[in-house]
Amino acid sequence: MPNPDQKIIIEEAAKWLVILSSGDYSQNDLDRLEQWKQQSHEHLKTFEELQQFLGQMDVLKSQNLQSQHPLVQNNILRKTKTKARTAPVLWSGSLIIAVIAIWAVSQLPYQRWNADHSIEAQQWQQNILSDQSSVQMAGQTAYNLRYSSNQRKIDLVEGNILVDVTKDHARPFVIDLGDIQVQALGTKFIVNYNHDQIRVSMIESKTRIYSVHHRFEPIVLQAGQSFNFNGHDVQVEKINPDILQKAWQRKKLVVNDMSLDQVLDLLESYQSSKFIYNRKSLTKYRVNAVLPLDDPDSAIQLLKDQLDLNVYTVGQLLTVIQKN
Repeated sequence: MPNPDQKIIIEEAAKWLVILSSGDYSQNDLDRLEQWKQQSHEHLKTFEELQQFLGQMDVLKSQNLQSQHPLVQNNILRKTKTKARTAPVLWSGSLIIAVIAIWAVSQLPYQRWNADHSIEAQQWQQNILSDQSSVQMAGQTAYNLRYSSNQRKIDLVEGNILVDVTKDHARPFVIDLGDIQVQALGTKFIVNYNHDQIRVSMIESKTRIYSVHHRFEPIVLQAGQSFNFNGHDVQVEKINPDILQKAWQRKKLVVNDMSLDQVLDLLESYQSSKFIYNRKSLTKYRVNAVLPLDDPDSAIQLLKDQLDLNVYTVGQLLTVIQKN
């Protein structure tokens, strides 16, 4: 099994191939790819191992991924001039992504398996902690608990939690998301943590959110606000806390002018299938919908109809999503 650093490298390599396979990339993207490959021997090795794996699956048997800009210099994945030619190229790219995902995903879930508390895609569970705080979990969620005489901390590995905090001035209550820390200054809030996407939604009172590595100024989030962080940019938006809480109780996702890639991030944790899509090409599409979290097929169908999406399934493991 890979260690956490290796896991990140695997995911990043797969994301680069998602971008390149779509044909929607710039010279700046290519330069950034080269910089990424040159960061360490492990980066380059992982990229080459992906090439070997794909070659064994006979997906790229005539393609060379070892040049400086591999997918460009060999004209492997490029934009085509006609719609007739575009469809097979995109589908070929999707197959490439799917094979990579199978290879990567098969190595990843050990953190969830080893967590103190965890549930699977179509599960919901409430835990009452020793201080009478409660943590409701939904979808693929896992966390580790670190309680002591001077702290209360939840290390959220992934997923979705609704926290109702019992006040204890001597012991701060913190949700640890790695670099991002969410400190409860009040009572009730929701945290969604999937991939690089973090969303904190305040139902009651407030929280203090800060970056250990100072990637943004600390924020005090008030009731009726949500904090969104994609690894680069911070957004604070207005929400309706009553609707949000009722939606959680009814296993619904209420989406109000949210980008499509963020919606897919949230939905994926409630699915047994891995979503494969190009974040850059889907982030510009906005979604307004109420999606059933306990009926994954219906949720995807609603998005498909509303946004004219192409959705391909690869067995029960993968769902490839593209915009027509």
